[in-house]
Amino acid sequence: MNSENEIITKLRSDEKTIQEKLEKMRKPIAQLEADLQHIQGAIAFYQRNTDDKMMAEVEEAVTEAMAIIPMSRLKNLSHSDAVIAIAKYNGGVVRTQEAKRLMIKAGIMSRTKNSTNMAHNAIHRTGRFERVSPGEYRLKEGRPKLTQEMANAPVQ
Repeated sequence: MNSENEIITKLRSDEKTIQEKLEKMRKPIAQLEADLQHIQGAIAFYQRNTDDKMMAEVEEAVTEAMAIIPMSRLKNLSHSDAVIAIAKYNGGVVRTQEAKRLMIKAGIMSRTKNSTNMAHNAIHRTGRFERVSPGEYRLKEGRPKLTQEMANAPVQ
């Protein structure tokens, strides 16, 4: 019986030692798990941003356009005239987001929630563009379309 008590005492001591070691390991393991989640979140964030090729293409186009179009050429132009100038500098093609950024940069448009719509309307209002793809328009050759107001205006 004495030897059984010694064995039980030894086992309880070993149990306590193992539990202490386990407790010491739990905190670093929890920290490692939290770090792993943060790293996985960062990976997912960067993958989403690098997979978005369209955004990268737009940014590249804006950078190229800003390098080509002198902002002084856009200053004091109306929105409609500015989108035409941007298209001419860009080989006859204009993107709504690109036009918006350039007009904001030139100071002829304010950065508002509605600025994309304003750029889009400027493109449509001219009647000189045809839609190539969503947000991308090509300058038509020839004269602009007559608007209803122009058609009904008296001839002088």
